Amino acid sequence: MKREHKVSLAEVHKLKENIKKVEEINENLKDTLHCKQALLQAEREKTIKNMDMVQDALRDLELRALTSKKQELKESKKFLEDQCNALSSQKTAKEAELNLLKKKMDVMVEFTERRKLTAEEKLEETLYELKATKNELSAVEEKLKVTKEEMDKYRYVQTLHTSGS
Repeated sequence: MKREHKVSLAEVHKLKENIKKVEEINENLKDTLHCKQALLQAEREKTIKNMDMVQDALRDLELRALTSKKQELKESKKFLEDQCNALSSQKTAKEAELNLLKKKMDVMVEFTERRKLTAEEKLEETLYELKATKNELSAVEEKLKVTKEEMDKYRYVQTLHTSGS
């Protein structure tokens, strides 16, 4: 019974570790998402700056540079959006896994508590029965003592009676 209890506690501990890992991964995913969004914003700001500088230079080059940069930004944006979506999906999956692990842990804790209560009740019942048995044994021993004393008195009286006749 103790061994099963230890296994249950180990499983609960393992589930807590898994939950902690999932939460850490979730935090890392959030940080990565924020970084990517900041990079996208920085890239946009950089492009705007580049556009102003190019406009001051040559209009011909500006058109080609803007077209090239626009395409690059579209690709970067598409790449970052794809990564953002992938991270969002991973986050959703990890949150679902976290919720499942929490539910499993709750079930294990509840199961362990029930077993503990059952064991405590059984122990209490056994102790009560042991006390009752000890009380019965004490009563029987007392009766045996009284009976022995009466038999000793009887034998003594018989011995006196036989030697007196």
